[in-house]
Amino acid sequence: MSMELMLKEKSSRLVSITLVLILITIGLIALTEKGIPRPQIPVGTSPLSPLSYGTSVLYQIARSRYNTIVALDIDELNTVAGDRCVYIVISPSYPITWDESKAIVSRLLQRCGSIAIFIADEEPTSNALLQYINSSIRVLGNRIVNFSADFSPYPKAFIVLNSNAYIVVLDLASEVVGGMPIGVVHNVVVIDNASSIQGPLTYKLRAYVASVERISESIDVVVIGDGSIFLNQVLNSNETIYIKFANSLLDFLCSGFRTCTIIFDAMHSSTANIRELDKFIATLSPQDLLYIFTIYILTFLHPSIWLPPALATINKQFIYLFREPILYFSLPLLTLILLYILRRGETILRDEPLTSQRELELYIAPELRKAVIEERVRLTSNDFINLYTMVDTVFKNLIGMGLDDNRFSEVVGRYAGVEKSFRYWRFMNKYYRRALRKSIWPPLVLWRYVVRRAVEESESILNSIGSSILQYTSPF
Repeated sequence: MSMELMLKEKSSRLVSITLVLILITIGLIALTEKGIPRPQIPVGTSPLSPLSYGTSVLYQIARSRYNTIVALDIDELNTVAGDRCVYIVISPSYPITWDESKAIVSRLLQRCGSIAIFIADEEPTSNALLQYINSSIRVLGNRIVNFSADFSPYPKAFIVLNSNAYIVVLDLASEVVGGMPIGVVHNVVVIDNASSIQGPLTYKLRAYVASVERISESIDVVVIGDGSIFLNQVLNSNETIYIKFANSLLDFLCSGFRTCTIIFDAMHSSTANIRELDKFIATLSPQDLLYIFTIYILTFLHPSIWLPPALATINKQFIYLFREPILYFSLPLLTLILLYILRRGETILRDEPLTSQRELELYIAPELRKAVIEERVRLTSNDFINLYTMVDTVFKNLIGMGLDDNRFSEVVGRYAGVEKSFRYWRFMNKYYRRALRKSIWPPLVLWRYVVRRAVEESESILNSIGSSILQYTSPF
């Protein structure tokens, strides 16, 4: 016979494990029916591309300073608004057509007070947009190679923005004609045929690589004949000049407007299926390969990849499992395992009264207390825990604090004496921690004597404040 001093309740989840498993199964089936994912990864200069040749870093810089969006199609320009809108095109993979230029400019002018168009391109693929807004600036699409004494093929450009001069190293640079030049390179060789280094070649003391132009009161244009200085691998390098130049350029384009909206063109950036990335393997850095490897792993984890073969394997095993005579042993075993798994979700917890409701459904009757004192029942650490919990609840109702409060001996000491209250408080908490196995001291405990002493001392302390354990009995 074991003494039970406090009611226990069975606690179960509001959402059963079975329901959770059913929902997970439905989700897996739905994903499998949807088919194998074929993610399209931007491989060009898209602002969405985190790869070395993407421009996501420039997008993040712009986003930290101004309202910034990425336009994946023309219709997304219908949501643009602001006193000033800046449309950015960097080395597009596909040429911008006349009809696209008309749609872009007309929608921006309808929704913005003024607009600025920025083009960084080493090819003439953006000239249609410049032509539509009647700009005199054009990108020639040739190649500029350094011819100075430092033996580097990459020309250094001097670009002036906001009265500040920036020296940046270009890669596949092209000449820019028309407008007002703001960027120049010196002592270079110009290759007219960009796809061949065999000529014709022209030596120039000076060639322009950047220009600005005001088309009207509401349209400004800035063109740089090289998009490489805005790539992620450049902006992530140790050369901080490129970050400073990018910030200065954004401020120049926004022209001091607080409500400036920057739109990155992603309509003309190329993407590749994950199976087509081998074409670009030569241009990928180790960080790019890690990014692509992560996508491979996530794709492989999709249920449409592993669920059908897994179900086929399970089906084969079940066919073998339920053959005679194994069927008679396997079916009851599987049933027991399933019931065990479903029952594991239920736990037994001590009853905790609600904060707005305190119920004392404790059953220490006088006869049971007498049995404890006379040692006619077998007592364990669980009985001490239940006794502690009951007495703790009684004290909380009587004096507003429990046995776990450090001020207990001070408050109860006004009735029973401070020293006696402190010894009682230390004794109860010491063995409570031992019963919960939060302490290993004392190593050997005779719980029948400990519980008996706890009952006697609890009764004595309660008597001192005008109460008794015997007042709290169960209605059963």
